[in-house]
Amino acid sequence: MNYQAHAASKQSVLALVGAGFGMTLVTKSQAEVVFPGVAYKLIAEKNAYLDVQLVWAPENKEAVVGRFVAFMRDEARSRRLA
Repeated sequence: MNYQAHAASKQSVLALVGAGFGMTLVTKSQAEVVFPGVAYKLIAEKNAYLDVQLVWAPENKEAVVGRFVAFMRDEARSRRLA
């Protein structure tokens, strides 16, 4: 499967969700914004989790992205061992 990155604003993502193209996570403060076709659901479970798959090409020059992927990988590993 090929992945493509697209620059998108929060409004663009919420517009896609409102049009029926999936779902997204937002912060509580973002959920205050009324957006047509979007329903916000609070995740209140103490041990709620989300399966996340991250892809990063090592030749990518964005060091911040690489550090974020490494952080998420290490965090996932530490939680699996707990």
